[in-house]
Amino acid sequence: MGIQHRRRTGMAILAAVLLAGCAVQPNGRGGVVVGMDSAQLFGTTLATFQLQDGTEGALRREQNNGAFSIKLNGSMRVVPLPKAVTARVARVTPMGTRTVLVLETQERNCPYKYEVLSIQGSDVLHWSLGNCNDRPRVFLAEGGQALYFDFPARDRLQRNIYTDGRMLNAATLPASGIDLNTRPFADAGLNPPPGAALSPARPAPGLDAQQTGTAQRDAQAGAPSGDIVRVIPAPPHKAGSAAGGAAPAPASATTSGTSATSSASATSAAASQPAPRRSASSSAGNSAQARAATPAPMSFPAQEVAPIHLDLRK
Repeated sequence: MGIQHRRRTGMAILAAVLLAGCAVQPNGRGGVVVGMDSAQLFGTTLATFQLQDGTEGALRREQNNGAFSIKLNGSMRVVPLPKAVTARVARVTPMGTRTVLVLETQERNCPYKYEVLSIQGSDVLHWSLGNCNDRPRVFLAEGGQALYFDFPARDRLQRNIYTDGRMLNAATLPASGIDLNTRPFADAGLNPPPGAALSPARPAPGLDAQQTGTAQRDAQAGAPSGDIVRVIPAPPHKAGSAAGGAAPAPASATTSGTSATSSASATSAAASQPAPRRSASSSAGNSAQARAATPAPMSFPAQEVAPIHLDLRK
């Protein structure tokens, strides 16, 4: 019995080691390949982090060639970092059902490069950011719904905005008191110096005024007094419904308002038909609710950055 028990235990341990040493990686042709995870078996784990689903991820370095990679233990997904000479976990931020992982890496001739991974189970969205010279100041904004990455440029901030599985890129003027020549621009956790606040969204010089003027006026009109103008557009599936909900009030509202000030006979006619006034009031209320629920338009042009999409569920 003792020998059989030891055999079972040994087989269980061997199976666990083999399972932990498996990895699923992209094959370069849009598919995946399952193979041995040499970094798990022989490499070094540099850092671990928790995901929203309760599973764990790890930053590893292989022993034989020094290659860095991320492994998501829940799905056995491996995200390689083939160009990284060094790598560290700079920031982990839970946002909704996803976990946003920010890695600070160094590549050849590029001391500061940032890999942003938005992870949900086996679904991974991956962006590469940076100007190779500076750390960004990272702000959690919009009530925890957006991450702002502010990189210093010559006379402006180059801003990347992550929200709802999307990455936007734009330029904005720095707020008063922000020195773009400060080095380091952010600390190791990508936090700004004490007292440094998020710069409001302001178009940088050289942007098309025709492209920004109308959107900026609309954003300022829709934003509460004293608040920073929102810079996050509504997701496509929400924008359509919001547009439908914010339809202009019927013409009867204008007609009844004009009739009420023109003559006594028109006033009595409008009073005998109270339904249009209730309908206009209801439409105005619906429009106000739609404006309050819908993020204000962007106040400056922004370009969406396409991610590298890794999905094990195909």
